[in-house]
Amino acid sequence: MTVIVEFSDELEARLGTRSTYLHVEDGETVHSLVERMTDEFDASVPDYLLTDERLRRGSVVRRSAVASEPLSPNSRISSGDRIQFQI
Repeated sequence: MTVIVEFSDELEARLGTRSTYLHVEDGETVHSLVERMTDEFDASVPDYLLTDERLRRGSVVRRSAVASEPLSPNSRISSGDRIQFQI
């Protein structure tokens, strides 16, 4: 399945892109999505967003829909989700 990942201005500056499409397995979590992003971008992506199994202070992850839904590292993602990362 595919999800759309969007980045805040600061992450865009660090990663060199505003958004990307990532292929994930059914039932994956935000945490595993962050780990997949290390394959796409660089190994320091988790350092920007996570500390152990928690969101780093100042990091925000949301599922974009009609209303924005806050997510945690353990939140499950679904095909077609638009996930926004902000720091």
